Amino acid sequence: MSRSLLNRSNVRKYALDYAAAHRPANRFTRISEDVYAHVEAAMIQALETLIRKHPSTGRTISAK
Repeated sequence: MSRSLLNRSNVRKYALDYAAAHRPANRFTRISEDVYAHVEAAMIQALETLIRKHPSTGRTISAK
């Protein structure tokens, strides 16, 4: 898949905000491409697992 599923701007903002709150001594200012790839891979794996475990009835994918 060539198109990213992530909103990179939101991932960047969340990661830097979280880092500022939980690692204030580090003062991170940038996000590497590896972080985006790691987050996207984890998200794809979570979605695939959710869909595989979902019952075969209904039309809506849910996390119940």
